[in-house]
Amino acid sequence: GGDGGDLIIGNHASANIGAGAHIGAIAFKNIDNSTGSSPHYAGIRCEATDTSGNMDLRFYTGIANLEADTPQITMYDSNLGIGTVTPGALLHTYHTTSNTCATFESGDAGAGINFKDNHARSSIEQNGTDFIIDADAGGVDSGSRIKFKVDNSTKAILHSGGDLLVGKDVADAGNGGVVGHEIHGGSNYVMFTRAGATTGYFGRNTSHGTLVN
Repeated sequence: GGDGGDLIIGNHASANIGAGAHIGAIAFKNIDNSTGSSPHYAGIRCEATDTSGNMDLRFYTGIANLEADTPQITMYDSNLGIGTVTPGALLHTYHTTSNTCATFESGDAGAGINFKDNHARSSIEQNGTDFIIDADAGGVDSGSRIKFKVDNSTKAILHSGGDLLVGKDVADAGNGGVVGHEIHGGSNYVMFTRAGATTGYFGRNTSHGTLVN
């Protein structure tokens, strides 16, 4: 609704606009040549991405008109790209040489990122001298776990009770068929399991570490 006016910038062709075709732009030009090459440009440009009428929107700065330089920000198909014109996720950052692709900073103690699905919320956070990994940060579920995977294979699991399992999935060292070891939170021993053999317990029942069983 409303009676406001519109500014529409478009191409002159009516059909078969190919990918990469220039649709329109708004550019700002600075001819100051005191530093570097001139002129300097900053602008917003729209470019066709296919022959079906889809487009992206690019924000750029540089020394070339219509962003012959790499655009700084590109929006396409609900994805936002920073440093890339082909964002492959909702947020996609890219730099040709920098190893730091993102920084999340808070002005006070505590800076974190939340990860949330339709089941729970987890987070990672820097708070003072602590780096915190928090599975189910809202405490919605019981029995939450943190899994450590290598090559898409689970290698260790930290259970909500404090047990750390390495090389196995279930905290049941007496089954004789699982190889691995367990470190139990709140207990004073480490269990070692060997397939087809009994479990060995190494703990501290005197002033020194001893083999408990």
